[in-house]
Amino acid sequence: MKNCTFQRKIREIIQLKALKNVLIISIFAAGVTSTSDAATRNWMGAGAVGVSTDLNLAVNWSGATALLPTDDLVIKITGTAAYTLSLSANLTVNSVTILTTGPAPKGSNALTVTLGGFDLSVATLFKVTDSSSAIPASRPYNINIIIPALHTLAISGNLICYNANSSGSDNSISVDNSGTVSVGGTTTLSSLNGSASSKVLFTVGNDPASYTFSGNVSVDDGTTVNNNSILIGSNALGTTGTFKFQGDLSIGVRGTTNTNFTAGTVILDKSGVQTITYNNSVSYFKIPNLIVGMANSPTVNLAGTVTPDNILGNFTINGSSVVNLGAKQWNRNADGGIFRRNCVTADTHYQ
Repeated sequence: MKNCTFQRKIREIIQLKALKNVLIISIFAAGVTSTSDAATRNWMGAGAVGVSTDLNLAVNWSGATALLPTDDLVIKITGTAAYTLSLSANLTVNSVTILTTGPAPKGSNALTVTLGGFDLSVATLFKVTDSSSAIPASRPYNINIIIPALHTLAISGNLICYNANSSGSDNSISVDNSGTVSVGGTTTLSSLNGSASSKVLFTVGNDPASYTFSGNVSVDDGTTVNNNSILIGSNALGTTGTFKFQGDLSIGVRGTTNTNFTAGTVILDKSGVQTITYNNSVSYFKIPNLIVGMANSPTVNLAGTVTPDNILGNFTINGSSVVNLGAKQWNRNADGGIFRRNCVTADTHYQ
């Protein structure tokens, strides 16, 4: 009896050890699988080799498997027709790169990427560009990114939009936001087009439509070529959306605001010292309404080679925020407007 009990104990110990080894191997294998799933996924739908415009559809991407939060998406358009690519569900990915090569969509034949009725979350990088000199001068391109009302493009990392083509003409990258756009890292808007007009344009709709830039922002065309421009502003005359800057803002030679930007608001809200640099020696960067301090109370310093452009509407300084003009100035564009300091009861008109 004792011998049988002993043998049974031995068998149980062996079985437990075997089960433990199986569990260890399974856990290790699961870990390897999860890290190896990260991949670069190339667009295979409309404008590439296919016809479908659904950004969520697995067969529209190389590998033909469901998209993962670790994936790096590359949308490369080579055709000359109009394409509108859209989400059919919320999507989270690691990065998105949108670019054109060869003959590219232009004018009414633009490449449009829209969130539709859904949200897009990007972990590390959202980049929109062409591919250097691959686009001939006879085929300028237009790329449009659309964020509808009540929907969100959330970029935890960096945002880059630039025209890299040195020979094309009338190149355009446009981001039209009627919802919410947030950028956690740095934002770089530029154009290297050295021979003709091009633009990068960020527009906002009516409140509560908003951009929030948590990192530093550079609004710089990269050249001094006539008609090149990097613009922020409104998508229609008098819309009331906001641009919130929580890092430093650098405005380059042809950085400018568009003519529709008459009722929107710019908010300066960095934690600590915030520097606004005006080097826009060719174009105007006029602010409709300016608020300094919201969640934070920054010390705003003005810098740069030119006199800051005028404020069109109201100017508000909240909390313990400080505006250090130095040798610069912020003037009212015309008589009127309201200056508020710390939300005091008595408003002061300025000119």
